[in-house]
Amino acid sequence: MDNRTEIVEARPDGLSPKMARLAEAVVLDGLSKQAAIKAAGYASESAGYAALRTEKMAVYQQQLIREHLLESSISAAQTVRALITQAKSEYVRLEASKDVLDRAGFSATMKHAHLHGGQLNIKIDLSWRRRRGSRQRWLIEEGGWGENPRREFELPPPDT
Repeated sequence: MDNRTEIVEARPDGLSPKMARLAEAVVLDGLSKQAAIKAAGYASESAGYAALRTEKMAVYQQQLIREHLLESSISAAQTVRALITQAKSEYVRLEASKDVLDRAGFSATMKHAHLHGGQLNIKIDLSWRRRRGSRQRWLIEEGGWGENPRREFELPPPDT
């Protein structure tokens, strides 16, 4: 059975045969909008362009595109199968095989970072701060790292 016969049977309500021919000329035949308008038999281009802008036409064109892609996917799958078995290059056979496996859900494990749950506690102890006269002095404890584990830093007073 011809593909167009099946599609015409599934035409949305309210779509005239002329509008259906216009959509089929654009989607299935690959004609430009201007050429499709002439091929569909519209008297004026403005009437054809107005028909192309209707919601029913958009729905029908999407349906035609979906069905066309479904039919094309069958030949694409056959091409990939032929590449797997008949390609001269090992690289082409490998890539075609990986593509089929990936689309079938058997993809290679992806390298990604694993996030682990946990808790991070940060304690900021400001009790070591002492004030002396007009200058501020901070004693910073570094936990014994280096030769002098305890250092004093003297900073000028803040400008006020």
